[in-house]
Amino acid sequence: MFGCDRQEQGNRKVVGELPTVTSGLATDRLPRTHWAMARKRDIESAIQDWSESKIKEAISAEALSSDEAEKLQQYEALDQELGRIQMPRSRSIDPVTGMPVWPDGETNRVSEKDLLVLSARIEQARGLIATVLDRRAREADKIRNQYKPEKLVAEYAGNRFDLVVDSTDLYFSPSRGPILYQSGGEVLDITDGILKLFSQKTKP
Repeated sequence: MFGCDRQEQGNRKVVGELPTVTSGLATDRLPRTHWAMARKRDIESAIQDWSESKIKEAISAEALSSDEAEKLQQYEALDQELGRIQMPRSRSIDPVTGMPVWPDGETNRVSEKDLLVLSARIEQARGLIATVLDRRAREADKIRNQYKPEKLVAEYAGNRFDLVVDSTDLYFSPSRGPILYQSGGEVLDITDGILKLFSQKTKP
C-alpha cells in the first residue's frame, strides 16, 4: 500500500505540467492524457501576424523597374480612393425628413456613374501592372498556407492526446464554450506549448 501511495503522489505531481519544447516534439516524460484544450483563435492570430510580416518583407525585397513602380503607385492610389468612397461613415437621421444625413450634409456621397468610371480606371491601371500583382498574390498565398492551426496542434500533440478541443469560446465567454460536461479532473491547456513550437519553427 505504501508503494502504491508513493506512485499516486508521483503521478499527481506531473499531471498538468507541460514539457519544455526544445527542438521538435515534446518527449514522452508525461503520462498519457487522453484529451487537452487549445485556443485556436490565439494560434490563428500568431500565424496571421507572422504571415503579414513575411508578406511585407517579400514586397520590400521586390526589384521593380521605375516604370513598374510608377504604374503600381497609380493603381494603389486609385484603389485606395475607391476604398475611401465605399467605407461606411457615421451618419445621423434628419428628424424632419427621416432621411440619413452624412457629416458633410450630402445624402448621397458618390453617384453610381462616378463609381463606374472609377472602377473602370482601376481595372485599366491593374491591367498595366497585372504581372506584379499576380506574383504578389501567389507569394502571399504560399506564405499564408505554410502553417495551419490544425497541423501545428497535431504536431505538438503527437501521440500523447486522442483529442484536442478548441477552447476559444470557453476562454472568452464561458457560457458559450464547446464543453457541455467536464469531470473534476484537471485538463491540460496546451496553447502556450503550441505557440512556442510555432515560434521555434519560424525562428530565422
